[in-house]
Order: sequence, then structure tokens, then C-alpha cells
Amino acid sequence: QHMIPILEMHDSTCEWSLDPIEEYWTSSAAVALIKRFEKNLIVNIANEASAPSASAFKSKYSAIVKSMRDAGIHVPLMIDGSHCGRDYETLLSQGPALLAADPDHNLIFSAHLYDPLSASEIGSVFDDFAAAKLPFIVGEFANKSPPGCGAALQYAGLIEQAEKHGVGWLAWSWGDDDPGSAWNTDCDEFDMTSTFAFDSLMGWGKEVAVTNAASIKNTAKRPQSLMSGECR
Repeated sequence: QHMIPILEMHDSTCEWSLDPIEEYWTSSAAVALIKRFEKNLIVNIANEASAPSASAFKSKYSAIVKSMRDAGIHVPLMIDGSHCGRDYETLLSQGPALLAADPDHNLIFSAHLYDPLSASEIGSVFDDFAAAKLPFIVGEFANKSPPGCGAALQYAGLIEQAEKHGVGWLAWSWGDDDPGSAWNTDCDEFDMTSTFAFDSLMGWGKEVAVTNAASIKNTAKRPQSLMSGECR
């Protein structure tokens, strides 16, 4: 489908329990799967793992990255911010050391921007990552701040600033084909579609996917990796 999958583990979401995740990624089965598709694959080590301190964040992820590289995994590795993915400041402060510690120097840092920020504040965050020379994406955002359908978020301003600064983003989430399953337990409004189908895009989801000038449809380009066959 000319898309790049991102594999990730959710076993440490808003927690700090990375040993089982490291054990899985370095298992023979996981390494074989990743190597099979390594030309077009990204691995997010752990969704929203929440470290007790910045130093713990740096030391643990440095060790995991080295372990995964030693196991033969050489795809880009994504690291979420701490504090349930929201802590982009730890990514800024520890990112240079993590990047330097990676034998492949091939990391992507991902913040989940669910805290209310103005468009100008979002632009400042993007400027800070550019100044630090850190590969950065917005790994998640929506129209409201969790838990629950909390404060309204400047999602249109976010994608407009992202387009201006050349920052990639992933909106959460595409949808739920079974409304009774309560897929998005934080907030039903996060669903961008009602059936997973393009023709059921609705509300903010239709804006970020189609109608906004900075939407996926209006700005997405086929990445060089799919032209050359290499993701890294």
C-alpha cells in the first residue's frame, strides 16, 4: 500500500516497565520479523513509557537501543516522550545523548501533544527540536486533551505549524469499526471515522485528513524510502 508501518509495544503505557519489552524486541522471532521488512519499517520501542527521572529515561533507553542494535535490528527506532508521551522537554534534554549513544545514530523522537498549546507555542517546540538537530515527529494528537474529552486542542494550528516547520505527525486515531467496543476509551471524539473507511471521515478527522490546507491529502508526499527501497 506504499505505507511505512510503525511497530510498537504498549505494555509500558504510562508506566516504567521496559525489561519485558526489551526481551521481546531482541527475541529471535521479533528480530526475524523486523529484518524481513527492514527496508520499509520503523520500530517504536515503547508507547508512552513514563520514566521516574530524566536520567533514568536516558540510561534505560540507551541500553535498550544498544541491545536492539546488537541483536541485528538496524531500522529507525522511535522513542516516545515520558509522562505518557507528553514530556517533550525530556526528549530535548536527553535526545542528544541518546542519539550519540546509538551505534547507528538513527533515532526518531516522538511527543504526544495532548496538552493545550497555542499555535505559536507549538511552533516554538518545533523550533527547539530543529535547533537541537533532533529528528522529531508529533506521534499523537487529537481534538481534545485526555483523559476524557477534556480541553479543546489547537489541532488545526498544530498541523499548520508542522507543515511550516517540516515536522511529521500522526493523528489519533483513524477510527472504530465497532462503536460498541469503546475503542477510544479516553474520548469517543478521537475517532476520525465511524467505520475505518475514508468515506466516513468526520469532524476534526476530516479536517486533518482532507479539507485543511495542511491536511494529509494536501501535503503528504511519497517518501524517498519508498522510491529507493530504503527506510534508513
